[in-house]
Parts: sequence; structure tokens; C-alpha cells
Amino acid sequence: MFFAGAMQNNRHLEELNLSGNEFSEVGGGFMGAGIGANETITALNLSWNHLRQKGVFALCRGIRSNNTLQWLDVSWNGFDDEGASGLATVLKYNEVLTYIDLTNNRITSKGAMKMAKALFINKTLQTLRLGKNPIDMDGSLQLLKAIRGNEQSGMHVLDLTDVLLSQEFLELYTVVQEERPHFSVVYGGVGQDLSWIVGDKKHMRRDPMQVFQDYIYQNHTRVITVFQSFNREDRDKVTREAFKRGLKGAKIPLSAYEIEHMLDRLDADGDGMISYADVMAGQKELFKKKREEEWKKYTEVLEERRKRRQVKEKLEGALDVLDREPRTAEAWIRALHRMKQKQTNPSRSSTRSGSRLGTSRPASRISTNGAAEGTPRESAARTPQLMSVVGSVWKKPHRNERLTSSSSPVSDQPRSALSRAGSAAGRTRTDPHT
Repeated sequence: MFFAGAMQNNRHLEELNLSGNEFSEVGGGFMGAGIGANETITALNLSWNHLRQKGVFALCRGIRSNNTLQWLDVSWNGFDDEGASGLATVLKYNEVLTYIDLTNNRITSKGAMKMAKALFINKTLQTLRLGKNPIDMDGSLQLLKAIRGNEQSGMHVLDLTDVLLSQEFLELYTVVQEERPHFSVVYGGVGQDLSWIVGDKKHMRRDPMQVFQDYIYQNHTRVITVFQSFNREDRDKVTREAFKRGLKGAKIPLSAYEIEHMLDRLDADGDGMISYADVMAGQKELFKKKREEEWKKYTEVLEERRKRRQVKEKLEGALDVLDREPRTAEAWIRALHRMKQKQTNPSRSSTRSGSRLGTSRPASRISTNGAAEGTPRESAARTPQLMSVVGSVWKKPHRNERLTSSSSPVSDQPRSALSRAGSAAGRTRTDPHT
């Protein structure tokens, strides 16, 4: 509200950046009133302000009354197709705006159609950014058709980053570029569906510079020879169009999109000329990228070997402990048996305080008929599956101890065998290797 009041009374302000705030729809209403009353402002940035539909509608009413605003950024405000329709109505009659940024505003093909109708009439707009909006192929094609159909259009840049394009769009774009050399379309980016260009999705993963390098190797020629064949008049530089014609004439298997991508990389300074030094720089970049990929694969193999070696060492250490201390392993098996016994009979009392490994006799429990329950023989009978698996591992006598036929690790002898194992476990409990 205070900014809007200052804009109404100020007669010197030309540029105002209020991006990254939270004006929302209410703030958009105030800003619309301030812009409508101001007579000097030429550039306004209201990106990332959550203006939504009502805020943009109020802004559009203010822009209609303003005759000085040339540069407007309302990106990342989420006003979708209705807001785009309001701005399209402004563009039909506005003769001052030269730059509008509508990036990431949830504008679909419906809003793009409205903008296309405005572009067919508008004469002054030079840059329109509609990237990162969910516009389909038909919507982007209609935008390009509108620009071509308007003979008095002043468009220089149409930004469609991360917007779906069609084969018909690129073919028409080639025609428009020949008619208007100053006009360009920005497209591409992450998630771009351009598989239709090459007819096979796997081709989109290849590097155009790599294809160019493979052509040189296969034909046993040099880069300088191929480069000079593109333009015999000037051996140091060639235009983008001459380079493109040379690639097509040499029958290098590159699609239209891949050629454009390659030219954009080589023409980094944007002067429209490609020199031999640019091509060599592109080759160096390609070789550097390949070396980095090979080094990454090599480090991944080393890391995998290191992890396997660690696992192997841990397993060997565990087997070493079992070899040196077989009775300790038996004690832990009996502890496992005791834990299973507790889960089967949760109401039973715990083991004696003097046996931490569950080797002592559990307390007996008297049933309703007077018989004693909870003996080791009955407990082992309750868990036959667990002890059969564990007992099968430790049934054979270990080479470091002598076991009689009656002293199996999981023997159901009431007292003698379990007491001997418990005393052995007590002796080895202080061993740091256990």
C-alpha cells in the first residue's frame, strides 16, 4: 500500500524491483493502482510475489492506464490461464511494452492461444518469455504461427524453455528464421520431449560433438579439412548457416535439433560466426568430458572392491572367533533358545540373576492339575523348528573340544550339560575376543 502511494506521487522513479516478496492478491490490487497513476516508470519487477488471478487482473487495469512501462517481469506468480488471458488483452492494445516475462505461471495451451491472438496484433513487443509452463505442442506452434502471420511484429526472442515442441514447429521455425534473421526461439532444457526429431529416443543421449568426431575418424580426415570445406572463401571463420549447410552436405548423421545444439555450444559469444578455434575448443571439452566419465567409472569400481574386501574381512574375523571360542557360540545359542522360550510363555518368570546367557534352569510353574511345567525338555519340545535349525549347525563335535554323544549343544539334559556350558560361558565372558 505504501509503495503504491509513493508511486502515485513520485515523478522521477523509472525502475522498481520488488521481486521475492509476498504481496499476494491484495498487494497486486494496490500495485495496479500505483502503476496506473504513475507517469515515469519504465521497468517493473514483481516476480515471486504470489499475485495469482485477482492480483494480475488489478495489475492489468493499471497497465492499461500507463503509457511509459516498457519492461515487465511477473514470473513465478501462479496466475494460470485466466491471468494470461488478462495480459493478452493488454497486449492487443498496448503500444509501449517491449519485454514481458511470464515464466512458470502454470499457463497451459489455453492461455498460450490467448497470447497467440495478441501476438498476431501487437507491433511493439520484442521479448516474450513463456518457459517452464505446461504448454503442449499445439500451443507452442500457434504462438509461432501468430508471430509469422503478423507482418508488423517486432518480436526478437520467444522463450519456450522446457515447453514441448513438434516437428512442424521446427520446420516452421527454420522458415521464419530465413524470413526474419533477427528472430530466435529459445527452447530445450531438462525434461524436453524431443525424441520425435531423431525418431529414436536413444539418439537424444548422444553428444553432437562426439558424432562429428566419429565422422572425422571414420573418414580418415582432419578437423581443419572438414572445417575449410564448409566455406572456401574464409578459412578462419564461417557463418552458422554455412556451417549448418556443410554438416548436411557432408551427410553427418545429425538431426536438426542436434545441429542447433552443437552450433549454440560452438557460438558461445553469440556473434553468429564459428571459427576453427571454436571447433577445437569444443573438441577439448569433449575429450575432457570423456576423461571425467572414465575416471568416475574407475573410482566406482575401486569403491565396490573396497566394500567387498571389508565384508570379507568381517566374515573371516567372525569365523576366527567361532574357531577359537566354540563354547561361547554354544552359550549364545542357548540364550537364543531361552528368548524363544520367553516369547512362547510370556507369563513365566525370568532366569536367575546369576546366568545372563540363559544356561541355568528356569523356575518351574505348577499347572492346575499339580504337574510341574517349564522343564527344559518341555521347552525344547515347544520350539522344535528353531532348535532343529540351530542344532544342525552345532551337532558335530568341534575340533577344539571333545563332546560325548550325550553332550550335544542343544541337549535336553536337565542339569549337567547345561551347567557345564554355563560355567564355560562364565569363564570366557571377560575375554575381549568374545
